[in-house]
Amino acid sequence: ANTNAFVFGGKLWALKEDSPGLVMDPATMETHGYETFGGKMAGQTFTAHPKVDPKTGNMVAIGYAASGLCTDDVTYMEVSPEG
Repeated sequence: ANTNAFVFGGKLWALKEDSPGLVMDPATMETHGYETFGGKMAGQTFTAHPKVDPKTGNMVAIGYAASGLCTDDVTYMEVSPEG
């Protein structure tokens, strides 16, 4: 992932626009793998620029080309700090 990295929910997220987020341990940099939320992620991509809702503390994100390369659909995701 080469676009963005930030800590959320005790995990270091390494992000780019065309795949799920790569999750690592923020202290050791040990890679845990791509986050698909236990298979619940509906699309194939996760934004490199998610935002955190200041009221809920949840991460808000979209994934474009959600059903595959060059498709015109988008998924919306809201993730609690617990995942």
